[in-house]
Amino acid sequence: VYVYKKNNTNNDSAFTKSDVDDYLELYKKFKLKIAEAKSQGLDSTKEFIKEFNTYKEQLKKPYLTETKVAEKLVREAYDRYKTEVNASHILIKVDENASPQDTLLAYNKALELKQKANNGESFEILAKQYSEDPSAQRNGGNLGYFTSFQMVYPFETAAYETNVGEISDPVRTRFGYHIIKVVDKRPAQGSVTVSHLMLRMKPGSADSAAIQNKIFELHEQAIGGANWEQLVEQFSEDVNSKTKGGKLPPFKVGQMPYSFQEASFALEDIGSISDPVKTPYGWHIIRLEDYASIDSYEKMEASLKSRVKRDSRAEINRQALINRLKEENDFNWVDQNKALVLSYADSSLT
Repeated sequence: VYVYKKNNTNNDSAFTKSDVDDYLELYKKFKLKIAEAKSQGLDSTKEFIKEFNTYKEQLKKPYLTETKVAEKLVREAYDRYKTEVNASHILIKVDENASPQDTLLAYNKALELKQKANNGESFEILAKQYSEDPSAQRNGGNLGYFTSFQMVYPFETAAYETNVGEISDPVRTRFGYHIIKVVDKRPAQGSVTVSHLMLRMKPGSADSAAIQNKIFELHEQAIGGANWEQLVEQFSEDVNSKTKGGKLPPFKVGQMPYSFQEASFALEDIGSISDPVKTPYGWHIIRLEDYASIDSYEKMEASLKSRVKRDSRAEINRQALINRLKEENDFNWVDQNKALVLSYADSSLT
């Protein structure tokens, strides 16, 4: 009766004697098939167990998600996509499971560096002296422009919530404590498709001057009307793109070397060509092929939901669920029981 009512809630022609009788016959056959399958041991095969567990996991998910929290995180991620942040940081490393004493030392060190920067000391110099991010020696702590999902969530949140020109309080991530200086914020650039002609150059190469001269000669030919595809095929040293006119897949902010990215987004007209640009890989001449603004929320919603589930921000959803279940079930710690359980644990329990 329960199954019949469940499957015929909105069926106006249901609940007649003939319809109920027909359904009962189908239901009996269904139950007999299950009984026969079990008698043959089909419910214990690896294939069945694997498939059954897949369905079970799918059915669990709606009950293990705080819908309002999940929707808020997805909307937040989209709203952040509309703004790009340029920020610098100083990292003081501390292990996720460090002792309270070591954690406090790292926090105080980060706080001290923030105070030095606020008192007028150069953030870039401080980053080179004290940051434990290996890239700080090269970039002075500057990370360029980034947007949603390109940094760990606590770092991303602090960067978006700090005003331009200001320095955040120490922010804890799995890497340690960061202080973040927001250099700039700008509307999202969307994505671009470009082609390029590249001459490779190793750092400190003896023939660097000759390569630089060559790229400027090729640039003169490119803007002078030479056939771009032929120029690329003949001279470009990017073997993956030279036979395709130098064309690269579309990319967004944070997905290319900074100088290449900025030169690409600075091009305004389809077919326009950049000045020669140097990156860690060599010299490039870039031509704009296409550009696109960010998609609507409706178009991005499904992919954003998927990324939120895989991202560290999913922990916020999990914690909200735990808090709700504790409240609904009147959860309380019984101190003596907690102490008893912990007395059986060894140092592996964190």
